[in-house]
Amino acid sequence: MKPPCEYVIKSYLPQLRARIVRELVERHGWSITSAAKVLGISPTAATKYKRIIATSSSYYVSGLDQFSKNLAGKILRNEITPGSFIEEVCLKCMEERARGNLCKFHRKAQPKLEGCKSCFKAFQKMVEGSFERFEILEELERALEILSTCSNLERLIPEVRTNIVMCTKSPKGVEDVAAFPGRLTFINGSIRAFSKPEFNSSKHMSSVLLAANSIDPNIRSAMCIKYDEKIEESIEKCGLRKTVFDRSKYENIESFIRSLKTLGDVIVDKGGVGIEPVAYVFDKCAIDVAKRVIAIARNLSA
Repeated sequence: MKPPCEYVIKSYLPQLRARIVRELVERHGWSITSAAKVLGISPTAATKYKRIIATSSSYYVSGLDQFSKNLAGKILRNEITPGSFIEEVCLKCMEERARGNLCKFHRKAQPKLEGCKSCFKAFQKMVEGSFERFEILEELERALEILSTCSNLERLIPEVRTNIVMCTKSPKGVEDVAAFPGRLTFINGSIRAFSKPEFNSSKHMSSVLLAANSIDPNIRSAMCIKYDEKIEESIEKCGLRKTVFDRSKYENIESFIRSLKTLGDVIVDKGGVGIEPVAYVFDKCAIDVAKRVIAIARNLSA
């Protein structure tokens, strides 16, 4: 039951390092000490490069030779940092696994794995999930751009400020919900974010959205706005369905949402002693939530 990572650590990476050392020492005149230092290994480990190369597997020698030359060239030209070195090595390893090149070596060591496609399936899921998360982050940035076009939006920003969140399909927890760290606020008349959106960066709004998504899986985005009589009128003018959170019966808004049979477009929390009244606007994506919030802002009476 040994995963391919064990073979990467025990064989693939030592073979790669050994070939880089050979390239630097034998072809470019570096000392063993200098080669070891740049690779972050001990001089003793670096001196073993010939012995390591001699035990290499024919399954991936050709690919490693070229890859090690490319990395050595970047080291010689000072074109690579420790971080970018790790990035390139990890990417190459992923490519070798996804293409099945390392599978041959893995299957040779583990005959029971004949016909195994675990790496391919794992990378397929990873790529699909990463693409979805990337799209969500882009969607949130686009939603913020849309919100920034509304001149009357400041009227809707609560004292506790606001945030807009969006989750993946079938989210399992707050780690599957993205938001703007530090919330959104108004600076010089425009809504701004302190940094780019990230996953797992807004506990309260994420919890509210997850509760809503559990009632209606199509609801994947939410935004918190101020609430008062004029905003209530504007919500009604927009034709949005409103539900009021009953604080006397439920400990928190998440439990209230989970008790609902159907979810409306807006859930209102009228607040209490020391608690600011707010409204949560929901929709299927961040851009649609932004459009709903802008419509509420533009329908506000003077």
